[in-house]
Amino acid sequence: MIAVIKLNRIHGSVKLKQAIEAAMELGCHHLAAVEYLLTADRLSRTVPEMVEIGLLDRYERPMPVMTNYDQLLGKAVIA
Repeated sequence: MIAVIKLNRIHGSVKLKQAIEAAMELGCHHLAAVEYLLTADRLSRTVPEMVEIGLLDRYERPMPVMTNYDQLLGKAVIA
């Protein structure tokens, strides 16, 4: 609770209240989540540049179909 009061001094009550409400909506009940939400707008995020993979594209494969594994659910395994 003391840490929350210290955050109020630094960021102000309005911004702190918004961060606490956002954390609660996300299901986060930890002080670190509130601290992150208070400073998230100041974090610099760069967009990575596209990289040409060249000859590596020959290894690209489609994602496997996993729906057949659902048939195994619920069946007893006999060892």
